[in-house]
Amino acid sequence: MFQEYLTKIGKSVAGSRGIMIMGVDGIPLEQWVADAEVNLDLVATEFTNLLKSSRRNSRDTGLGGLQQVAVLADNGILLIGDITPDYFLLFLLEPDGNLGKARFELKKARFALEPELAV
Repeated sequence: MFQEYLTKIGKSVAGSRGIMIMGVDGIPLEQWVADAEVNLDLVATEFTNLLKSSRRNSRDTGLGGLQQVAVLADNGILLIGDITPDYFLLFLLEPDGNLGKARFELKKARFALEPELAV
């Protein structure tokens, strides 16, 4: 189920490089990549700490629960969105990828995947 869903999302957003469901423990659950050279595991592992600290900072500053984090870099755009407290969705785009559509798809995915991943 997850693989089909990620493939659908990935193919629907222009500039998609990869999308992954990952646990905050660093263990990937499922992924889709458009290019075999994309090391989504490495990207996800390296940015898991950013997600954890962003969650804590959002809560501690009174902003509430974290929904999404965006990292815009020279060679790509990274979106990270919470699904549950234990799982998040990571979306990697080309630098000129469709950021707005990707953000929208992450928001929809949260509601679609949450019941499947809730403990």
